[in-house]
Amino acid sequence: MRTRTLLIISIAMLSFPAPLYAGEPGSTEKLPAPAEYLQAPPESTREMKVFAFDYQEAGRLAETIRMLVPSREATIAVDQVANHLIVATRPDRMKQIERVIRELDVRPVDEANAAQMLYRIYMLELPPEHENFKPFAMVLEGTGHMTSAQLLSIAQEAGIQIESLSHEPEDETWQKWELVIEGRAASNEAARQMLEQIPESRMKELRWDNETVVPPAIQGATLPSQLGQHIHQLLGPSARTVGYWFGNLSVPGKARAPIGPWLFDMEVNGSTQEDQVELEIRVESDWQSGDTAWQILGNTVRSHITKPVIIGYNRESHGTRTMGALVIVPQESPAL
Repeated sequence: MRTRTLLIISIAMLSFPAPLYAGEPGSTEKLPAPAEYLQAPPESTREMKVFAFDYQEAGRLAETIRMLVPSREATIAVDQVANHLIVATRPDRMKQIERVIRELDVRPVDEANAAQMLYRIYMLELPPEHENFKPFAMVLEGTGHMTSAQLLSIAQEAGIQIESLSHEPEDETWQKWELVIEGRAASNEAARQMLEQIPESRMKELRWDNETVVPPAIQGATLPSQLGQHIHQLLGPSARTVGYWFGNLSVPGKARAPIGPWLFDMEVNGSTQEDQVELEIRVESDWQSGDTAWQILGNTVRSHITKPVIIGYNRESHGTRTMGALVIVPQESPAL
């Protein structure tokens, strides 16, 4: 009977070989319980999705996702034949995996076989109403009596386009006044003619704004006939080319170059559809002067790889708006 009892005790000790306490003999320090983050989420909190791919291999993407997502949080299986990925995980983690897959499943960039395109870029604008007029600001002082209506009539006779007029007395009797005129004129001669018509006055200040951009028309850079007719329908028959650029560009690729008095910046990216591209386009001013550039237009367009793109804009310069259009004409580059 004693022998049987000892055998039962020995078997019980072999069933629990690890001590209940860690550390030195006699220590009462308990082993830490398994951390919660090591526990897999309950099956009831998981969802399962099947992902199909257009460009990438499911096995390669599975390796990438396994590096980003701990195995305890997601179950990932690969169907090599159908190029599918089966994922089971909790909803919030699934959203992260979907975003990663969407970003990675894109057409591989093969620079050696990248498409070579010839792009012709046109900027067309309507000529200003007073094309040869420049903005100016004039301050006059006088002692004679003069009404605003008389001042406007005198300015019209001198060929001055008035945009704002401030006629204020410097005393209560209007015996002394100051006149501030802002507008457009062709030259100093127009300002002199106006001053001669205002008795008992003198010019205190005259400033011309030479920063206003009025680009001249470019000869020999006309749009293809059908496109030209379309632009004339949109802008009017007086629309003219004021900026032009052409050059070879790989797809994907970038181009940055002067176009008229501005800077043209275009990035061409591939699309999920084989016959389409995505164009990111910007046109800015003052690209050579080093001053802070202001943007004339900025747009992102998805288009057929060989179809023209037209982007309309309103360019504002010192209170004057000019309507225009940027036209991008792509064509496949001939083999050289």
